Amino acid sequence: MDLRHAVDDLLEPAFVLPDQMSRPATCGARESATHRLMLGILRDAVDLYLKALTPGNRVATKRLREVIAWFASNDRQWPFSFERICEALGFEPDYIRSGLYRQARQRRGDVSAAV
Repeated sequence: MDLRHAVDDLLEPAFVLPDQMSRPATCGARESATHRLMLGILRDAVDLYLKALTPGNRVATKRLREVIAWFASNDRQWPFSFERICEALGFEPDYIRSGLYRQARQRRGDVSAAV
């Protein structure tokens, strides 16, 4: 599976309820430039995190530490914090975190099994 599909799978909800299909976006956020920017920030962070887990891929340690801290933070003061972005996009932060951590555990297991 390539990295782009892994990011899409991680951000895709496990299921969608029927009322969620017809529910309008809050304040037109789905069409706004801010919404697209927030989604881009989240996607870039997930890309970086997953890329760092790929064997042979060298991600700068400082950038990786920053993205790990960003995902782990409960900060709600900064408009582009992980928690605020998830809120604006309608994502559950803990759901995304658990998916990322699960990917990390699986990839570490795959590397250990290959050795």
